[in-house]
Amino acid sequence: MGQVSLIHGLQYAGYGLELSLLILLLSPKRIKRFTALCAYVAALFGVDAVGRTWVLHHYGSKLADTSSYAYRVYFYSYYLSDLLLTLGVFLLVCALFRRACQDHEQVWKFIKPILMWVLLFVTVVAGAALKYNFSQLCTKYIYEFNQDLYFVCLVLNTVLYLMLQRFKAASDLSLLVCGLGVQLAGPAAGSALGSLMRDGGTILTYLSPICSLAMMAIWLFAITRKEEPEGASDPGTRRMGSSGKRRIVRPELVSPAIQLKPIATGGRHRRTVARTGALQAGYING
Repeated sequence: MGQVSLIHGLQYAGYGLELSLLILLLSPKRIKRFTALCAYVAALFGVDAVGRTWVLHHYGSKLADTSSYAYRVYFYSYYLSDLLLTLGVFLLVCALFRRACQDHEQVWKFIKPILMWVLLFVTVVAGAALKYNFSQLCTKYIYEFNQDLYFVCLVLNTVLYLMLQRFKAASDLSLLVCGLGVQLAGPAAGSALGSLMRDGGTILTYLSPICSLAMMAIWLFAITRKEEPEGASDPGTRRMGSSGKRRIVRPELVSPAIQLKPIATGGRHRRTVARTGALQAGYING
């Protein structure tokens, strides 16, 4: 009884975080910045929290009879919803790749066909599990496809994280990738533990919802945190406009290095000019 209550508690806590995250993402400011994430969370909440719960509530009491209509509805809805969610994860990874490469079009042109070929490859490889027995299309094939695609998404997400470190991308994008990595690594770690330990199935039962909670918590932090203004850690400089030029506000830090000579022009205002043959620069310090 205690184990069932804990599983239900983790499940409904996940639903609460999904709904909270969806409400925050639907704000006009965030929906433009996190469009792909908003679409995925909406699909996740609609399929997992609403759709599966409705099917379980209406047909769950009649699952004892495997030949009944209720059992078939539950059977197909479970596998098809699992397939939709797995494809949603892959599309989200593709969208994160696109955002990471928004300033690197040549990199995106190289990665885009690779992502398409990867999906096609996983589809074909999973078909080998059928062995011409198409009666297992909604069981063995979808199960193999989901496992293979999840593993591919984990590898692609790791590559994406390394790419973000190379590109020095925005911190919110890095946090989104980290959160997704936690969710993707959960089933992989659970499967590995399941093959090594006798109670691997029990570990996987708890590990999957815990990883989902961690992912949602990281995503909530990513979209609600305040970004530090660029250059705020440098007390000797101040950002000017979008051109990236900086205005020198403490000349004593740079004057010895570039041989600037302060000249009094009257009043409180000073002007700095460069000596002959030195760097031509100037500033007004009021």
